Amino acid sequence: MRIFKPMQSYLLVTLIAALIWLYAEGQNVRTDTRTVTVALPARIGQDLVADFVAGSDQLTVAVTFKGATSALDQLKVHLGATGAVELPVQSSMIAATGKQTLNLSMLFPQVRVEPEKPGSLSVSEQGISVVGVEPGEVAIIVDKLVTKDVRVVFDPRGVQLGPSVKINPATIPVTLPQSFLDRLAGSDDALFVAATIPAGRLSDMPEGVEQTLPLTLELSKPLGADKRVERHIKLGVTTADVTFTIARQQDSLAVQLVPVWVSTPPSELRRYDVTLADESRVLREVTITGPRDLIERLRSKPNEMRVIAQFQLTGDMLDKGVTSAPISSVEIQQVSATGQGRVLHVVPVNPAALAAGGEELPTTVAATKAATVPTFLSQNISIFAPTAMVRFTVVKREQPATTGG
Repeated sequence: MRIFKPMQSYLLVTLIAALIWLYAEGQNVRTDTRTVTVALPARIGQDLVADFVAGSDQLTVAVTFKGATSALDQLKVHLGATGAVELPVQSSMIAATGKQTLNLSMLFPQVRVEPEKPGSLSVSEQGISVVGVEPGEVAIIVDKLVTKDVRVVFDPRGVQLGPSVKINPATIPVTLPQSFLDRLAGSDDALFVAATIPAGRLSDMPEGVEQTLPLTLELSKPLGADKRVERHIKLGVTTADVTFTIARQQDSLAVQLVPVWVSTPPSELRRYDVTLADESRVLREVTITGPRDLIERLRSKPNEMRVIAQFQLTGDMLDKGVTSAPISSVEIQQVSATGQGRVLHVVPVNPAALAAGGEELPTTVAATKAATVPTFLSQNISIFAPTAMVRFTVVKREQPATTGG
């Protein structure tokens, strides 16, 4: 028995020494630089939101931490394990809306290491200090959220609706940044949400039968155009019941070339020579949407139907030296065997597609379609074209000299 007592004492001392060594090793202080992806909170306080001025919703920074080896190892495992690290921005840090700067070196010690767990500790509470952050500061823009009642619209492409369309609710509350609402001041028509329905579902519906459907609500293009704004917009209601009747199914046809015809009083043509610019002699890549039977005639009987763009010049325009003006209308004509055209439809230029001064808002087919603003529009026909403008040169003819008797 006496032989084993020294051995036991030796083993106990060895174990204690090993534990002390392991503890000391764990308490070794070192520094560690890590690349961390950070994000701003979805909301600051009750009604504030913030975005990085650079435009992205996340930012990558290099952070240098200092602490015990074991604590740093735990930090490495858990910090940012579930995605971007949320910066602990509080409303008390925000002086006012608009642009301001965040000090990341001051914020990072307060970052929660495991935010998904209740009672998680911050970086500093785990005994880790932040030596530095690169960049040390970041610019943000702060906005206030407001809630506004916004109208719901139902205007599906490809069909002609009956006159009675009922939407319930007719308006819904929408939460959005105040700065965006300020930019829309005086342009309330641009602020709406759309009740949407797949085109394929519409094509299977009968004409003349009233339908009531729950439809999904989506942001209008003017609302969703700004990604920063879109991140903070919340619809108070996501569906609406829409009651409508399909009066007539519609179809679309792409027409590669539509000739431009100049219409000027003969008396003015005796005084002026008018020459269209090469790019204005035809409209290219035109899309016509209208009643299905009309579109089918245009598609299947190209020799009996034609589409032309009418450009009207007045004497006053010629006298003023105008060199560009909008096309007045697009005509769909039925052509006789002798080549004579009988006008079936006149589709005038859409004032909504023209800005003040006669310049069109959309300048390409893609932009026009994205804005859902037809270049030419009548009650049941809409036409998208790259432009509504025609450019030309005008040369005044020399008048013959008159002699007295």
